[in-house]
Amino acid sequence: MCFFTTYKDDVRQVEITSHKMIAMNYIKGWFIIDILSIFPFDLILEGNAHFNNLVRVVRIGKMYKVVRIFRLIRVLKMVK
Repeated sequence: MCFFTTYKDDVRQVEITSHKMIAMNYIKGWFIIDILSIFPFDLILEGNAHFNNLVRVVRIGKMYKVVRIFRLIRVLKMVK
C-alpha cells in the first residue's frame, strides 16, 4: 500500500506521484521497520539451540551486575 501512496516533498513543496520516487522514499524510510515487523523471528530462533545458549550467557551477565550492585549497597551502608 505504501508503494502507491503519494507524499509531499518539503523542499520543492510539491506532491510526488511518480511510482519510482514513491518507492525510493518508502525504501529509505519505513521499509526496514515494516520488514522487521513481519519477520518471523520466533520460528527461526525456536529451533536454534545456539541462540538459547547465548540468551543464557546474557542473563548471567545481567545477574552479575545485580550482585555487584548489592555489594555496592552493602559497602555504602557500612560507610554511613
